[in-house]
Amino acid sequence: MLPKGFKINRSARKTSGKIEEFFPHLSKLPAIKKIFSQKKSREKIFAKTLVRMTSKNCHYMRIVRGKLLINPKHLKNSDKGTIYLDILHELVHVRQWMQGKNLYDERYNYFERPTEIEAYKFCIREAKKIGMKKNEIIHYLEVEWAEREEFERMLRKFRLTN
Repeated sequence: MLPKGFKINRSARKTSGKIEEFFPHLSKLPAIKKIFSQKKSREKIFAKTLVRMTSKNCHYMRIVRGKLLINPKHLKNSDKGTIYLDILHELVHVRQWMQGKNLYDERYNYFERPTEIEAYKFCIREAKKIGMKKNEIIHYLEVEWAEREEFERMLRKFRLTN
């Protein structure tokens, strides 16, 4: 069950704006308070993090130079649980980016990047908290740009295999 108060503005006519124009009251959710534990930090993030709707080099959501890029089809059509986990994942990346971490460190495979491990670990815990079953979590985690073998290693790392 998704947290009370999680909303998606699927009919947003704007192609860019502040994050809460697309996800009203997002900063008040308990999971966000875990990502940004200090209130001043949270306020700064939500004041500065801009959303840009684009399908160019963006399948779902991603962070580029502190901006949250969202594919408009993903925002409009994906289920609410997927979008909830995606926004949490990307906000972990926003925090990492503000800490000066390299989000796209090419020395690592996708699922082996320290920044991805941290973001996925957070999302897996949250997915369990909202009642997702193991097979639903695995389906959520699967991305088309990662090799199957790499994906299987990640599942074992997070103890999501039988």
